[in-house]
Amino acid sequence: MNLILVLDNIRSLYNVGAIFRTAEGLGVSEIILCGITPTPPRKEIHKTALGAETRISWRHAESTIDLIKEVRNKGTLVYALELTPDAIPLDQFDQLDKSDQSNPIYLVVGHERLGVNDEVLNLVDNKIMIPMRGQVKSLNVASATAIACWHILDG
Repeated sequence: MNLILVLDNIRSLYNVGAIFRTAEGLGVSEIILCGITPTPPRKEIHKTALGAETRISWRHAESTIDLIKEVRNKGTLVYALELTPDAIPLDQFDQLDKSDQSNPIYLVVGHERLGVNDEVLNLVDNKIMIPMRGQVKSLNVASATAIACWHILDG
């Protein structure tokens, strides 16, 4: 499956590096760093990416909204990993036909505190979330991205 990650205004260089490491290890096709998301080369990204930032395709896009509009116009599916009332729990998310390799799937992950921008959420095909059972209701963006990528690619 051709999975492309879209990082929507993630501010932490260490989270970006961790996402690069996870993405490269799991076989994500590309990472698109949007808005304020920092880009390599940076020593802080390298510290957590462990060199993965040099082995996976990535690019920067100024606007997540413009990017999503562009790929949606091509008929590409775009999902957001976000805690919203209408989000599908990841363990129930089976809408992906993993045998269809012709079109990439885009997964948007968002800002550490603010999440995925509301305008972006209005543009995506669907939202998915990781069910939480404890008092804490969310995970760090890098951890959540790792879980979602593994489920989509291998789960």
